[in-house]
Amino acid sequence: MFRDPFGGLDWDAIRQFLSATTFLLFVVSFAASTSGKWSDPYYWIWGHITNNSAIVIILIMFSMMALWWYEQFNEGRY
Repeated sequence: MFRDPFGGLDWDAIRQFLSATTFLLFVVSFAASTSGKWSDPYYWIWGHITNNSAIVIILIMFSMMALWWYEQFNEGRY
């Protein structure tokens, strides 16, 4: 995902991902601030995470395992 084909991390891809994420969070916060508090979407997301904590934990575990297996097969170890 953020791996350079020649080894190491692809810092340009990391900067691009962080810039896009920051811009998206800024747009969401700005849109929410026009109709209420800027933090309303984040409270809504946090409420869903805490109400469905078992499902969220299972999804995080499976996602981490899938990413690990993807990286293992991508590097040709198996």
